[in-house]
Amino acid sequence: MGHETDSVVSLRVYPAVSGHTSTIPAIIQRPRIEAVMSGKFEIFCDTSGKFRWRLEAGNGEIVAQSQAYTSKDAAKKGIASVQSTAAAAPVVDLAAAS
Repeated sequence: MGHETDSVVSLRVYPAVSGHTSTIPAIIQRPRIEAVMSGKFEIFCDTSGKFRWRLEAGNGEIVAQSQAYTSKDAAKKGIASVQSTAAAAPVVDLAAAS
């Protein structure tokens, strides 16, 4: 990472959903989705003076955090990118092939 064209976000790893042979993030379970939807994006300055954002769920848990950006405007654009694409993004289970 380090370039603003790399990955926009790193997500927290959740345990496997019981009853499934593949590892499906618990974030797709309805209660967790509702917690995220009632959450908020926060922009902050990290220890190196770069800007980052994090997505805090309604329960206070940090579920996503961005890469470092050189400006606050770039961090805001990263948030806008996630907001515009995440709602319609399909879930692709790459663990199913393993």
